[in-house]
Amino acid sequence: MDRLYLLKNLDVNALSIAVESERSGILLMQDATLMLNESRKESRLVKTILDKGRPVYYLGRDVERRGLTGKLVSGAQPLDYDCMVDLLFGGAKVINV
Repeated sequence: MDRLYLLKNLDVNALSIAVESERSGILLMQDATLMLNESRKESRLVKTILDKGRPVYYLGRDVERRGLTGKLVSGAQPLDYDCMVDLLFGGAKVINV
């Protein structure tokens, strides 16, 4: 993974940019975690990323706060804050969109 896209808002355009980027992963936090909800249309884009074999991460705490536990697309990986910091400083170029 060369790039890590960091999404904090429910922004389909930002997610679309991340989908088109090769060799990249995505970290969803805050309201962006709503895009992981199976019942939302944005989850199709998340599934596209996962189907390409690219990682999708999310902050578990943000998912819990939004009542999404048990409603997420399959394959996304939960992180706690310590793991998030490790990911952000793991060598990939971080792009905050």
